[in-house]
Amino acid sequence: MRSTGTPLRTATALRARSGRLELDFSVPLSPEAADPSLVAVHRWNWVRSAKYGSPEFSVKDPKKQGRDPVDVPAARLSEDGRTLVLEVPDLAPVMGLRVRLRLPARDGGTVSEDVHATIHRLGD
Repeated sequence: MRSTGTPLRTATALRARSGRLELDFSVPLSPEAADPSLVAVHRWNWVRSAKYGSPEFSVKDPKKQGRDPVDVPAARLSEDGRTLVLEVPDLAPVMGLRVRLRLPARDGGTVSEDVHATIHRLGD
């Protein structure tokens, strides 16, 4: 990483709560960022074994390889624009989670990144 003199537009935290994901950002987001169509969420698990590595497996159908898309029916932005809450009704612990973001920032820039996480347990 090197300094370019421009603001770093990135997610700084992800919290998994019952029914929602909360993402914090380094810059305030534009009100338009509360559009759930601007994010794509996928999840998957791996198979633990003595052999190194595993393909990705569906959470819904553990015998099927691949990632499951996750429905995000609604999103809301905090008053200061730095926290985006994604409603995820069936959120549960999972080995692999990817949140693909393409969000407008209040300063006219864009937060464009993939946030990866493992959910061990959900907070309140």
